[in-house]
Amino acid sequence: DRAAGQRVTGVLLFSDGQNTGGASPADAAAAARGYRRDGAPVFTVPVGSTADIQDVAIIDVYTSGLVAKKDTVRVHATIEAHGFDGQPIKVELVSHSREGETVLATKELVLSGTEQQQVELTYVAEESGPQYLEVRVPEHPNESQQLRANNHDVAYVRVSEEKLKVLLLDGRPRWDFRFLKNAMRRDNGVAGRLSEDDPEVVVETEWRRQPKAEQDKAFPATIEEIGEYDVIVLGDVSPEFLNREREDLLIRAVQELGVGLIVEAGSEHMPHAYGPDFQELLPVVVREGVAGREAKVFEPFRMEVSASGAVHETMRLYEDTGRNQVVWSGMPEYYWCAAVERPAAGAEVLAWNPSVRLAQGKLPLISWHPAGAGKVMFIATDSTWLWRRTVGDRFFYKFWGQSLRFMAPRDEKGGAKSFIEVRPVRVQPGEEATIELTAFLDADGKPREEEKLAVAINGPGGSKTVELQRDSRREGFYRGSFLPEEAGKHAVSFTPPTGAAEQGAEALLNVMIAPEEFRQPQLNRATLEGLSQATGGKLIPLDQLGSLGPLLTGKTLTTRRQDQATIWDNWLVLVVLVVVYSIDVGIRRLMGLS
Repeated sequence: DRAAGQRVTGVLLFSDGQNTGGASPADAAAAARGYRRDGAPVFTVPVGSTADIQDVAIIDVYTSGLVAKKDTVRVHATIEAHGFDGQPIKVELVSHSREGETVLATKELVLSGTEQQQVELTYVAEESGPQYLEVRVPEHPNESQQLRANNHDVAYVRVSEEKLKVLLLDGRPRWDFRFLKNAMRRDNGVAGRLSEDDPEVVVETEWRRQPKAEQDKAFPATIEEIGEYDVIVLGDVSPEFLNREREDLLIRAVQELGVGLIVEAGSEHMPHAYGPDFQELLPVVVREGVAGREAKVFEPFRMEVSASGAVHETMRLYEDTGRNQVVWSGMPEYYWCAAVERPAAGAEVLAWNPSVRLAQGKLPLISWHPAGAGKVMFIATDSTWLWRRTVGDRFFYKFWGQSLRFMAPRDEKGGAKSFIEVRPVRVQPGEEATIELTAFLDADGKPREEEKLAVAINGPGGSKTVELQRDSRREGFYRGSFLPEEAGKHAVSFTPPTGAAEQGAEALLNVMIAPEEFRQPQLNRATLEGLSQATGGKLIPLDQLGSLGPLLTGKTLTTRRQDQATIWDNWLVLVVLVVVYSIDVGIRRLMGLS
């Protein structure tokens, strides 16, 4: 507080000069150069080793996350090595279960300098349910103990008993529609009601040109037919296509049969052209009479992922929460979103439009809520195709594919078996992980009814017990949280206190220090020197910190302040007014005028 308002003489920065996220040092130096006249100089102190460090690291693991039984699961790993040029290594893909480890695939790789190398590991999903996969490379004797933590990483895959049955409807072939249609047709885990290979797709502009008999077949005619779908994706269709009869069928299918519904907003009809019955189904309150909100060309907006969205299974582009946030924050800008007043009661907002301030906060951009037996998701923009920039379907269909599986009714065709889900499957020490347990007494599917159940967590620091609380809204569903303190692999297991022993379950949690810190552990002296020079500062070696004092001389800052004082606001003016008023009243009374 004593320094408030005073000029900063200088900034002292201790760093290794490596950038692990956010704005690059070059951008920071450019910004500092622009404010050099008024800004404070930055004095950088390099900290870290300049020696070459030998390290083999798995810096990225990517998989679709959700597949159907008998599908080929493809796991892509990115490996980076320092100091092992030309040496061969074996990359393993391992599955973890209560029975132990199973090696699913291996691949030989010859390390090449400091270049990143891509490896694809494949296997056939033989069993349904959640699977925790580990990609690992052997530890090398020359690697430091701390750097060996990046020799393995974890991915999560959910295997469904059957393919998802999806119906895709849109008013016209928008960009989102085109890319989503093509991506779903490439997804081996997605089918339709009438086809084992491809989902059903209807475009209203083509539907209008068809004969009446064909138009009637485009949409399911009965509640039983529409109930055969797991998920319906509804785009910018008009009330002429989705007439009152079809709208009622759709609402009943969601609320009574548990069909998942994803609604993507459009500038022509969706959702502002529909009545209150349909709008009440949505997880948002729609602003009446307004189609959408246009962002000015020179003021586009970026999506802001909410705290719950950062760890939600639909928004999980990477298992690492920090990296997930960085990727979402760097997505392209948007120019349009639907006119929404606020989230509906009980809705979960996964992403916001921070540029629009409403009476109750920011505008919800992606949200969902339960609706009867089903779920409804609302995407308040039509530009998710922009996520394909430079990476293709990797982020675009990662979101859409996970959303389709999340919105679908939970797969119960493979028999009732208890299972654990850990979200996210990779965290840092001190970062919370959510543990969700679906527990059954036996294979007949009778849910457990205890108020609390315990799971055991075995990690490098020993064994711990975490209590999970029963969710009153879902039978047999328990939730809790775990705050790991040490890095390493943690096995999460559930042993039934009563009932069938085979109803036990196991999951995997990988606790790692931020992997970005391990990718380039060497000192980057050039970056620190450039930053200090750009701001008028200086690079000072750690053993020469004593020379800093004379450099912090500061500059004289002259400011001009103009104060305005009101001349009437004093006791003298008040006394004069009271005296004048009293004389006036006294004269009036003496003359009989009052």
